[in-house]
Amino acid sequence: MRKSPIRLETERLILRPFSLADADEMYNNWGGDPEVTRYMFHDAAASAGEARARIRGWMLTCGSDDLNIWNYLAVINRAGNSQIGAVFYARTNIDARSAEIGYELGKEWWRQGFATEALRTLLGYLFNVKRLNRITGVHDTRNPHSGAVMLKCGMHLEGTMRCERLLKGELIDRSHYAILADDYFRQVTSQKT
Repeated sequence: MRKSPIRLETERLILRPFSLADADEMYNNWGGDPEVTRYMFHDAAASAGEARARIRGWMLTCGSDDLNIWNYLAVINRAGNSQIGAVFYARTNIDARSAEIGYELGKEWWRQGFATEALRTLLGYLFNVKRLNRITGVHDTRNPHSGAVMLKCGMHLEGTMRCERLLKGELIDRSHYAILADDYFRQVTSQKT
């Protein structure tokens, strides 16, 4: 499987593959914060060394089109050139050309539009470059801000599954969102006019 480098840029952000040099900043800015990972299935990294080990795994899979392999991209804030989080996706069905997305951001950058900007950029890449047809995302219902990000990016709430998954010892409800390529391109066209 040949991997091509991914580098996506917006006015405020750069999305790019992780490198091992990112470990300390990841740990200090977001990856080591239990509040950031509170609604994620993984825990906060316990050390910069653990962050480095995670990044090593992400580096091996970035750019993969294999099913259910998560592709992680670092979210870099151009102001200060600081790493503020990650966006990620995994192919879920090759025949349906679908994928699932996710994101994590350090607390310092919450509620400033960075997650929306990063996700919108990732959606553009997945629809325009990867030529996907359907992209989904889910969030723990106790974290409504995550759903707000998906809605701002044009995703539609498809429903909430009660007691769907076990998260850190507790059964949780999760809301499911999706956007189709037709929806995405219609939005892009209407924004240009």
